[in-house]
Amino acid sequence: MIKIILGIILGTIIVIFMAQNLVIVDITFLAWTLAINRGVIVVIVLFSGMFLGWIIKSITGRKTVDK
Repeated sequence: MIKIILGIILGTIIVIFMAQNLVIVDITFLAWTLAINRGVIVVIVLFSGMFLGWIIKSITGRKTVDK
């Protein structure tokens, strides 16, 4: 139940953050240029980091200890 509540709170914070960061910014990488909202960029980076952390945890086989 606590995970559902925390998920709802996190989702609400993300939506509020994205609504406040609607400025279009240009991202340039090598020859490519992309114009995208700043909030979308930050959320993509957030979820990419979460995904990479999950992958690394899966590869290393580290387990959490239940108390």
